[in-house]
Amino acid sequence: MLNSGKNTRYSFYETMSDYGKIPQKWILVHSKDMQARKEKTFEKSLERMDLQTAKSFKKLLNRLYRNPSR
Repeated sequence: MLNSGKNTRYSFYETMSDYGKIPQKWILVHSKDMQARKEKTFEKSLERMDLQTAKSFKKLLNRLYRNPSR
């Protein structure tokens, strides 16, 4: 469960662990603004991949129908 910080744009999760008998404190920070930017970038990447896939498929079909002996 993420906790709200003083700044409402961020939330965080804090946990403790031991590694080699050495206590460690881990903090995960989440930013709504950063998540929105990453989601937008991911969507654009998917769109580019979709266009590239369609172009490649079209080229492949053209090659197959242009020279059916292959």
